[in-house]
Amino acid sequence: ELVKDRKTKEPVTAEISAFVRDEAVRKGLVFERGGYYTNRISLIPALHMPKQIIDEAMAIFDKVFTAAEEKYSIG
Repeated sequence: ELVKDRKTKEPVTAEISAFVRDEAVRKGLVFERGGYYTNRISLIPALHMPKQIIDEAMAIFDKVFTAAEEKYSIG
């Protein structure tokens, strides 16, 4: 779940979660948003996946989360 503040656990807005999704898609990573506040990321990976692919996905998430933190002053 994406939150504005790790202590309060306040969910991000739909705008922020859409930004995260859209940026990830632009970089080649597709996932679903879900949850009551649409702030949950749901990955549906293949059962057999090379470590290289997992590493690439995590690198994309790192870049996207960093961009979201900077743009929306969250973290």
